[in-house]
Amino acid sequence: MSTETLLEQILHAAQDQLQAARTLNAADLSAATERRAALLHTLQQVEDAPDPSALPVIIGQLSRVDERMNRIFLAAQSAFARVSGDNATYGRDGRMRGGV
Repeated sequence: MSTETLLEQILHAAQDQLQAARTLNAADLSAATERRAALLHTLQQVEDAPDPSALPVIIGQLSRVDERMNRIFLAAQSAFARVSGDNATYGRDGRMRGGV
């Protein structure tokens, strides 16, 4: 499999991750993440020289998808933190940590 083909498949997996993140679908997000990880592992083993003109386009698209996904995760984290309220928990020693 060529480097360009693998990069395109990685981009599709990232787009699937983004869609799953948008809908808060943990199962689909996990599956897309596993698929992307496997493709990245395969990419590391490819020895063919990629077409230099294709790389900036695919890598740019992948970077934009990753940036959007990061914004979704940060927004979700912020929303969940507001909903959860007081983040006080108890440590092993029985002392309260976090929260107010």
